[in-house]
Amino acid sequence: MKILMLHQFFSTNHSVRNNRFFELGCRLVSQGHQVTVITGNAGLKLPLGNRKIGLLQTSGMAVVALNLTYDYRMKPFKKARLQMAYARLASHQGRRLPRPDLICAVSPPLATTLPAVSLSRFHGAPLVLNLEELWPEAAEQRGTLRNQTLIALARRVEAKACNHAFRIFAFDRSTAEAIKDVVNVQKKVLLVRDLESHWQQFETVLREATGEAAGEIGKTGG
Repeated sequence: MKILMLHQFFSTNHSVRNNRFFELGCRLVSQGHQVTVITGNAGLKLPLGNRKIGLLQTSGMAVVALNLTYDYRMKPFKKARLQMAYARLASHQGRRLPRPDLICAVSPPLATTLPAVSLSRFHGAPLVLNLEELWPEAAEQRGTLRNQTLIALARRVEAKACNHAFRIFAFDRSTAEAIKDVVNVQKKVLLVRDLESHWQQFETVLREATGEAAGEIGKTGG
């Protein structure tokens, strides 16, 4: 299968927290799948200079690195602007790639779900969401998001992505239960606790996607 991964903070560094998706990509490649990643440059730190994108071949994966820096110490407005820039550029680059058989997207940032849904519809490919937490709910609980208009907008984006997705991976029970309050079909939500359980369930999703995706996309694309 041709698999397109959307992950703004993808990294090949084994010491970083989000390295799970590099390991997942390596396993997919080892099984004969073609993996293309669209990411920002924050995790890779390629010397891109004035170039808009960089291309990297690593562990059998093709990585498209958008020249977007990011620092978690940035002010919220600047973070949001960079997240939306990633969403816009990832959507543009994704449309120029060969049609994938499956799209795998990592959120938060919530903005990543925008190109994920858009490219899923454009290519007619099923979408698998990996939700490390629900947003804006998590931001509300931390007190970092209080604007009710933005909260309402974010909830609509979240619900649209979750209900469009073919399957959703959650990484803790509280997130999985919260997602079930958002989606229309409960079987979509899969709880994973570590890389091994993630990989095992991902293999199952791959098999399901090859036979069921076309029909299910039509039913869940609302």
